[in-house]
Order: sequence, then C-alpha cells, then structure tokens
Amino acid sequence: MRQKNERLSVRDMMAQSALGPPATLHARITSMREKGWLLLHDTEDARRKQVELTPAALRLFDKLAEAFAKAAKGS
Repeated sequence: MRQKNERLSVRDMMAQSALGPPATLHARITSMREKGWLLLHDTEDARRKQVELTPAALRLFDKLAEAFAKAAKGS
C-alpha cells in the first residue's frame, strides 16, 4: 500500500485543528524529526518549511496499514 506523494508546510499542519493544538504538533514534529521520520525543507519563503516523510516513515506506515488490514479481515 502506498501513500500519496503530497507535501504540507509546517504552517498547513498547524492549521489543522483535528491534529491537535499547535504546541502538541510542534512536539510531535520535533519527535518525528529526531526519530528520522520527517525532513523539513526550505521553500522560496524562508519562513515556511515544507514537511516530507522519509523512506523510513513511509515503510513504517505501510507496515501499520498492512497490520490494520490484516486485523480487519480477521474480525
């Protein structure tokens, strides 16, 4: 199973209230960067950073999706 190849900016993510409060999102982004799951890239506007999942994160999410699909079939 493959994810869409779309990028969001940090600002776009912070605007998504469904993801949690900005302070929580900041902590999650920092944690995911430390784990090697996220990269932040500069854009034309130096104040904006674009978020990109690393190959390691994509593999992890693929494994999780397979596990959820397998669990759903079993129940």
